[in-house]
Amino acid sequence: MLLFGLFSFIFAAKKCVVLDGGSTGTRAFIIQYEDVDDIYTFIQVNKTGCKAGQVCDPAYFGGAPAFNDMKPGDTKQMDEISKQIVDLLFTKGVDTLIPERERPSVTVLVYSTAGMRLLSKDQQNAINTHFYNYLKLNTKYSVDQKDVRTLLGYEESLYQWLTINQISYAIGSGNRTVAMMSMGGASTQFTLELKYAPDDDFVRQFVYHVTVSGKMHYLYQYSFLEYGTNVWAPKMHQPRYDRKNFTTPCMYDGGQYSTQIFTKEKPDEQIWFDFLGVADLQECYDMVTEHLPKPTDKSLCHGMPALFRDTSVDGDNCVPCPEPFTELYGMSIVQDAVKYISPRLPDKGVTLPELKTAANKFAETYNYTQVIELNDGDDNAMWSLSNQAMVLNFLQRGFEDVISGDKITLVTKEVVNGKLVEWQLGAAIARFSSNFKIIQAKDDTFWKPGVIAGICIACAVVVGVVVGLSVYFYMRSKRLYNPDLQKDSSSNV
Repeated sequence: MLLFGLFSFIFAAKKCVVLDGGSTGTRAFIIQYEDVDDIYTFIQVNKTGCKAGQVCDPAYFGGAPAFNDMKPGDTKQMDEISKQIVDLLFTKGVDTLIPERERPSVTVLVYSTAGMRLLSKDQQNAINTHFYNYLKLNTKYSVDQKDVRTLLGYEESLYQWLTINQISYAIGSGNRTVAMMSMGGASTQFTLELKYAPDDDFVRQFVYHVTVSGKMHYLYQYSFLEYGTNVWAPKMHQPRYDRKNFTTPCMYDGGQYSTQIFTKEKPDEQIWFDFLGVADLQECYDMVTEHLPKPTDKSLCHGMPALFRDTSVDGDNCVPCPEPFTELYGMSIVQDAVKYISPRLPDKGVTLPELKTAANKFAETYNYTQVIELNDGDDNAMWSLSNQAMVLNFLQRGFEDVISGDKITLVTKEVVNGKLVEWQLGAAIARFSSNFKIIQAKDDTFWKPGVIAGICIACAVVVGVVVGLSVYFYMRSKRLYNPDLQKDSSSNV
């Protein structure tokens, strides 16, 4: 009995729950690992009833509210949302797969993404602290306050890159890892492994030095805050509303595109408004262009090809793309842009011209009702036209100075090697594995203020010691050669 309890404890200690606090909702994933030294032992736990060798859905649970829906200062409202999250994701979710005796040794990671990054630091801290306290009081899982936090953009991007390359066994293969792009509701991430460490100061600020299983990877990475579907939709449609044009080319014919807009009656408050779909991929693409600018001053790119300008940063700026690539794995909205098209596009990937041709034909052939029917009633299919315009625009215009779209193979398979590609797996590896380390972040430099101060203090100590020793030996030599000093010294013994 004692041995059984010990075995249960050890087994439970090698599981964790990762909460993904997205901009539109929260999901929970269970990750299991056998050896922290081996990243390939980290796997997603499948739902019960999965037979050996069968491709199964990982045990994740969704449908819970977003953390950024909470209103700091309104304790009752924050408690209500916290309760919904715990009820849906724990009581009706992970609790059904993790026995109560194991829960105290199962760590919970609560990681929020761009929806929370759009809030102020004070708001983020208030929400994270409130949910941490609620979770501690209402569940038996192990949770540390440092693990309830808002991810920085680079962390989210690195976890996405780590996930796809772990699942595809690219890490440690000797080959270059797969480039990754993920577009969500409030941000877009892009990560590319460079062949060599950059020697250009401008490029170096965008590069992270990361070791995985003992190998160094030079990862060019950028996270565009505000480059996401939930942020773009209102910006794209506000001018149409102001012109009293209540149709949209970004929705299939006959469908309703719901987004928030400002009205003359309520200029300081957005309301929901439905635009009527009149599908036109090219016109929707052009609407995206207005909100996805290139830098005005090309000299800001230091001779590098410009990806885009980051509109969340004040002033003109340049986000470069230092190297060409031929394969790109797309996550989240990038997957949604591809998977709802009928007939289905090949799993091996498509070029951007192939995607644009297929998307155009699909929009011209099917109306809103037919699109939903073709996708077994999945309402998310209605947004695929808008998603296609955003993804194509970002990839074609962003990388046009580096490599042509027909040279890029876009891969969007949601399941690779029998595993669902979701960044929570990478997050668990980064949190627990001893074989994942960020050696140098993009803005890191050895000559930090703290390092400089430490060196100055050390130098001062060394100088003090040298001066002290010099004075000592000088005085000692005076005693040796001065009989009066020797007499005074001996009389004190």
